[in-house]
Amino acid sequence: MVSARHFRTSRLLRRIRCKGKVLASHLGRYYRDLYAGQNLVPPSGACPQRGTIFFHADNEERTIQTAEGLINGFVQGLAPGDCGVIVQVTPQPVDPLFHPQKANVCPVDTEAATKEILAQVGGNPVSLNERFKEPLAIIQDVLQCCQPVACGDPATGVLATCKLTGIPATVWVDPDKKTVSLTGPVQVGSLVSEIFELEYAQGMPIDHCATTKGAECVGWEQVTPENLHAMLRIHTLDYALTQRIPAVAKAAGSNLAWQILGALEQGAMGAPRPGVLPPPQSRFVAFVGHDTNLANLGGLLGLSWHNPGFQPDDLPPAGALAFELHRVKTTGQYLVRAFFVTETQEQMRDAIPLSLEHPPSRVRLSIPKCGADCPFDIFKTLVKAALDTRCVGPGKSSAP
Repeated sequence: MVSARHFRTSRLLRRIRCKGKVLASHLGRYYRDLYAGQNLVPPSGACPQRGTIFFHADNEERTIQTAEGLINGFVQGLAPGDCGVIVQVTPQPVDPLFHPQKANVCPVDTEAATKEILAQVGGNPVSLNERFKEPLAIIQDVLQCCQPVACGDPATGVLATCKLTGIPATVWVDPDKKTVSLTGPVQVGSLVSEIFELEYAQGMPIDHCATTKGAECVGWEQVTPENLHAMLRIHTLDYALTQRIPAVAKAAGSNLAWQILGALEQGAMGAPRPGVLPPPQSRFVAFVGHDTNLANLGGLLGLSWHNPGFQPDDLPPAGALAFELHRVKTTGQYLVRAFFVTETQEQMRDAIPLSLEHPPSRVRLSIPKCGADCPFDIFKTLVKAALDTRCVGPGKSSAP
């Protein structure tokens, strides 16, 4: 760790999983009320018809916990097993739906990705230090960066302290994972700002707490809602440069986008599609993955969002891209609407229950080349044109 201070991340993440499941249940209850109001599912107190609710989660513990929280809120006091609503996970060691590169089903063209990142930074990652000097300065002040291990020259053995912006910045290709990332100030700033966001959402105090190493408070009492908002510019920057660029978004997001399209097509056509995981009678489908998956889908489909209180294209805990299929009664035409849904910072921090009267932040998106009400046929054409065909189809499935 480059900071002079230390992060106790494993303990923090264990605590956040507990609260995260509760927060996910709040979202699940909201989704149930929202779609019961649209007559897609029965109102609370009754089990949805078997097979109409589908949850598929990555097989990592935290995503399974999130999915279970969503289901608990969705069934609202009824036993999920009795309602036939369960979390489906793949028995494979790695789920290719959420981690296609790790599962070796669709490699990233790392040379193209490197060129795309360098094009975004004017050929030099160090240029980001000046362009984003204000949020980096805030992170510097909080971290009291940096120790000699991060700043010295390993070739000569010379050790030296430095500021955050003195850490070498490069575009790095991971030969094992076959992915591309940034090293240096943006990478560090992205990691720590996300940790501070999780600490804040967990409800840890922001003042009147000890300042000794490892104190149980948000950023050692150096983080406020205002400077946290500024720091998260670096987190969204990191994901924009490494997850939303075409070479990565197409390879990492195509399989998931294909499944989403297939689920919508089944709803519109009323017939099963080969390789699509949700059953054709599904009325509510949830793929529970990671913030990287959201960034990949955003980059692949050209979707952007800006929920009040967050940075543009932010990826808050339990944030979700929602695609809705609507049928126009007078014409029978199907339309696709897209939303980004997230609990607000205060709803997360204070664990505020959600309802139609007190909803989460839900922002309607404009689908590029189509608009806010996108005819399904056009949406289908746009998505299929965006996909990397090497990465999709039944052979890439994560089905049990």
